[in-house]
Amino acid sequence: MQLDLRTSGSPNFFMVDPDTISETDEPTGTTTLPEALAKAELLIDTGSSGFNEKTETILSILYATDTVPIRRSALHGDKHKIFAALIAYMETENLELEVDEYNTSELRTFGHSMSFMQFLAKAEARYVLNVVLRTQHKAIYWIGEGVVESLKNGDK
Repeated sequence: MQLDLRTSGSPNFFMVDPDTISETDEPTGTTTLPEALAKAELLIDTGSSGFNEKTETILSILYATDTVPIRRSALHGDKHKIFAALIAYMETENLELEVDEYNTSELRTFGHSMSFMQFLAKAEARYVLNVVLRTQHKAIYWIGEGVVESLKNGDK
């Protein structure tokens, strides 16, 4: 499956015609990784059924693209779900994710695992998230077109 994704690219892998992909909405705001993770955890517990369904759809995409390893889901499934909820939160609120790749101590300060940094790197490599801007110390992520189109098609 990973080879299929690498060979065909994100739009083809998600069975989306690249010529018919509509322009994604421009993000209306920015959030940091610790803030987004905290909000994602809260939304998992208190979010609507629509948000939870979107989170499950994104989690399926993360497993299908091997962004998060399904073989480790019994041990780290809660982290995987939080990461999926983070992406669902970004999509729902139309937010970019600003990540300080140089100073990651904020993650530990707020009680989050460093594995989220690995998830972000894999999500970028698998075209689940796109880096809009990268500086020496920071990266700004936005949701990949294939994921956005998959979520739109799931609403039909």
